[in-house]
Amino acid sequence: MSGHAVWQWKLDLDKHGNESWTDYSFADATKIEKAHAKGEESLVLNKNYSIDFKEMIQFQTSDRYRQRPIRRIKDKVQWFWKDDNGWKEYSSKDTEKIEYAYNQDKKNEKFALNKTYCIHFPNMIQFRKEDYDRQRPIKRTASEAEKGLPLTPSKKKKAANDDDAGPAKKAKKQGDGNQEVQDLLQLRKLVAKVEEKDDGEDENQVAKNLMKKLKDAIVAHAAKYSDYMDPEEMFNDEDGELEIDYDNIYQCTEERLEELGHNVEDEED
Repeated sequence: MSGHAVWQWKLDLDKHGNESWTDYSFADATKIEKAHAKGEESLVLNKNYSIDFKEMIQFQTSDRYRQRPIRRIKDKVQWFWKDDNGWKEYSSKDTEKIEYAYNQDKKNEKFALNKTYCIHFPNMIQFRKEDYDRQRPIKRTASEAEKGLPLTPSKKKKAANDDDAGPAKKAKKQGDGNQEVQDLLQLRKLVAKVEEKDDGEDENQVAKNLMKKLKDAIVAHAAKYSDYMDPEEMFNDEDGELEIDYDNIYQCTEERLEELGHNVEDEED
């Protein structure tokens, strides 16, 4: 097995002055890892963001000076399940899904591996969705093999660019954003509520209703503030199954709040 690579982008220092790194979504991390493995120098991640592997930064495609450091952390991780004959290794695809969930603060939650099986990290078991009593032990082994850190900081470039901005641009950053700030904070609260209820169960009607509500809210917000949010990057409802990219929404809204002079950390106090 090739091992699992975790890709992260860096937030500003938190309220305690500590570094804060956030994992990319599973889909984005897979896309980044494939480009990295091919030796690509850059990658257009989506309509809003691009990756520069030489400098190890993520930047807004429309404004390269709006950057964040990124890093790659690779662990040689293996996940196993146990049957009557001993331990069996999960497939590479299942291992990546399990490891991603394991690193997303879901260690105290149930994780739907597929339509048949779920993982419960606290008890380290795999069980059938329709019958919790049909269980098998699971285990994780890992040894750190490689860690990629950002090569160049980007804050100075952004700060210099902001200092050169005219009065009108600075006023837009700091001024008339009160209503937009409130709308963004309400949207983030709704995202958190939906993410909490979204357990991957097809029959979870409460989660489905909330996801539909969130989709409508994203479309409405994009229509009102259309310069930075693209609904097509936030959700996918092909084949009648609505999927929400929570990480993308959090990142997009947090960066906009920072532009409007609002510190997201303040909401946690």
